[in-house]
Formats: sequence, structure tokens, C-alpha cells
Amino acid sequence: MNLRMKRNLILGPGLFVSELIAFFLSSNLIGIDREVGLMFAAIYFILLAFHHHYNFVPVLIWQEIVQLLRAHILYWVLCMIIGVYIKNNMIIKLSVHVVIIYCVAVLGGRAYRLCTKKKFGIRVLVLGAGDTAEKLQEVFSANRFMYINPKVYVDTHIITGEKKTSNEKINKLIIPLDEMDVFLEENVIDEVFIVDEKITSDLLEEIVERLQKKVPVIRYKPKMKIIQPYNTDIVDYDGNLFVSVSDGKRRYLDMFLKKVIDIMSGLVGCVLLIPLSVFVKIHSVRSGDKDSIFFKQERVGKNGKIIKVYKYRSMVSNAEQILEEMMKNDPNIRAEYIKNKKLDPDPRVTVFGNFLRKTSLDEFPQFINILKGDMSLIGPRPYLVREINDMGNAYETIIKTKPGITGIWQVSGRSDVTFERRCRLDEYYYNNWSIWLDMIILVKTIKVVLRRDGAV
Repeated sequence: MNLRMKRNLILGPGLFVSELIAFFLSSNLIGIDREVGLMFAAIYFILLAFHHHYNFVPVLIWQEIVQLLRAHILYWVLCMIIGVYIKNNMIIKLSVHVVIIYCVAVLGGRAYRLCTKKKFGIRVLVLGAGDTAEKLQEVFSANRFMYINPKVYVDTHIITGEKKTSNEKINKLIIPLDEMDVFLEENVIDEVFIVDEKITSDLLEEIVERLQKKVPVIRYKPKMKIIQPYNTDIVDYDGNLFVSVSDGKRRYLDMFLKKVIDIMSGLVGCVLLIPLSVFVKIHSVRSGDKDSIFFKQERVGKNGKIIKVYKYRSMVSNAEQILEEMMKNDPNIRAEYIKNKKLDPDPRVTVFGNFLRKTSLDEFPQFINILKGDMSLIGPRPYLVREINDMGNAYETIIKTKPGITGIWQVSGRSDVTFERRCRLDEYYYNNWSIWLDMIILVKTIKVVLRRDGAV
């Protein structure tokens, strides 16, 4: 029996029992008959098992939320088909019941994983201690739900006692390559992540051969820096392995749902825009700014069409002219803007404009663009016309879909993300788009806005 199966057999029953209790408490609370409840319970837990809810493997909390959402929607549909003839008010009861057990599954499952992670989490050895290893450590730290415990970082480019990474968590766990075999003999490791991009092919082959005898799972990061969609395949040509990359698939139902969400959000957003505009105007005047609160700017839309994007004005009225003068007079400012397409801090931002940006309210008028059909609620960043040449090859991919008010780059650091990184994230969004990815971005946007992470 392998380690993964043992872990599932130890931990799975505990999570199952706790959710079983919550299930029947919920059933009794809303008055579902006992016989019907038993039948529904069988359907429910089979669906959870089918969606790998009781498999304690590395997974992001957002992926778990999506998997559970699918399972609960399917559960609701199946129970409606079976139970609609039993009670006339079954729709309301089932809906309340499903919401309760969904919250229990998400929150309870997260708490259960966090409580058992230290003792039962997947023990990981990371081969590499450079930039990629630091980014991986950041992922581990930011996603405690992943059920991964990094035990050691092996650096093939240092000697014993030498440390050369800025990440203190890695420094505490780093060892040189010549100590790896001893460490594996004294410690149990479940998986290996190979992220060393500078290692030679011969040395890598040698290390993998040594690891295969001692570690059940070995994962590696492809060296080619290309955007890979979720449906990437490994193709075997007589022992020659190739990664198959293609455009992300577009399902008609997902596209229809995205259109419905855009229309509904556009209508609601434009209604809320009325009192918000009154609020913005009053505070702008109070701060001494009596110019128009709205600002229109040409941006790149779908298929390269030039659109006019609406925003609340957060800068002085002649911001563009001031920028040109600043870049002309100060080489450092020019270099910063050319590199990042922004200034930090930006002296053109007004006092009230700084508040609008930190709260992300300056983007709110873009609901007008959604209602017009120029933009979507979620999508790539609406790029400036002058940024087209700087986008490089990413331009052709990004313009295949409508830009959005929020998107994957906004929930990945916002103003802290470099221009090049923004383009790569927007490419990733197009290649991996699904309605589930949009829902994840929407939830993370709410979290980012409330915490004001990376706000400008």
C-alpha cells in the first residue's frame, strides 16, 4: 500500500464522519424525511468521493471550491429529479440544504486539512534553491490548504554551509547536493519537485536515477517558458516525450453563462454608478477639484478594436501632458515608465484620486463599457494603444477576448506586477479560460479589494 493510499485511509474517515453528522443535522433542520435523507446521503457522499474530496493530495483551495461546487450542483439536480414528487416545497428545502452542506464541505474540509497538515502533510524535497524555488516556496506559504510540507531544499550549486538565497524559509531548509542521500536515508520524503533550471542534463539524469529508488513521486518543471493550458497533454513518440500545447477549449455553455453574467453585472453596476457618482463628485469638489469626475481613454479591445474606457478621474486634468514633460526632463522617470508603464509613486494622482485607486472605485464606470459590449466583467487588462508594440507576441493572443474590469493579473499582485508579467498572465487567462476560472478570479478580486493588496 503506497503512502498516498495510507494517508487517505487514515484521514478520509475522519472528514467523512464529520460531514455525515453535518449532513443529517442539516436534513433534520429543514425537515427532510429520514428515508429520503438516507437516499440523498448515499448520492451526496458518492459524488464527493467521485470528485476526490477525500483524497489528500496537493490542491489549491480555489480548485477545491470549484470541484465541490460542481459536486453540489449535480447533487441538487439529482435530488430534485428524485424528490420533486415527494414534497411540493422540495425546491426551497433542497436549496437551503445544499447551501449549508456546501459551506460545511468547504470550510470544514479546509479546517480539517490545516489541523492535520503538520503531521500528515505531503513531505516534499525541492531540488533547486534559486528564483524558481523561491516562487514555489511563496506558493506553499500562501496556499496552506495545499497539504504540502517542504522539508528540504537541495542546491546543486553550493558547498556545505554556504547560503545564497534571500528567502529565510529556504535558508533554514537548504542543504548541498552531497548531503541529499544521507538526508533521504534519515527522513521519509513523499514527493520531489525539480525546479533547478541551471542543472546540466547529465547531472539531472544521475540525480533522478538516485531519487527514483527512494521517492515514489518526482515532479519537474519544464524549462521552456511558454504558456501551458490546463488541457496540456504528454505525447509519447517511441520513448520521446513531448508536451502538447494548444488553445484553451471554449464550451458554448460557459460562453453563454459569461455573457449572462456580463449583462447582469453591467445592469447592476450602472444602477449603482448613479449614487456612487454623486458621492465622488461631492468629495472631489470638497478636495478642491471641480473638473469632470469622469475620464475617457482609448484602449485596445477585442480583435484590436480601439475602444473608449470610462473611469473616475484620479489624476489631474492634464495628466498626459505632465507625463510627457516629466519623461522629457527626467531620464529616471522615463526609464521607469518605459519598463513598468507606470510611476510609483505617481505625482499626478490627486488626494481623492489616491483614495479611489486604493479602493478600486476608479474602475467602477467601466460597467458602462460592459453594458455597451466593449468589455467583460472578467478578462485581460485593457491595454493602452501605445503599449501595443511593448506587448510583443502576447498581443495576438490577448486581443482574442474582451478586456475585463478585473482579471488574473489584478489578483496576482495588481500594481506590484511588472508589465511583462501582466502580458504573460493575460495569455495564460486566454489559454485556460473557463467559467470556473472566472468565478475563482471574481472571488479572489473581492478578497484583494477588501485587503487592498497591491493597490495603486
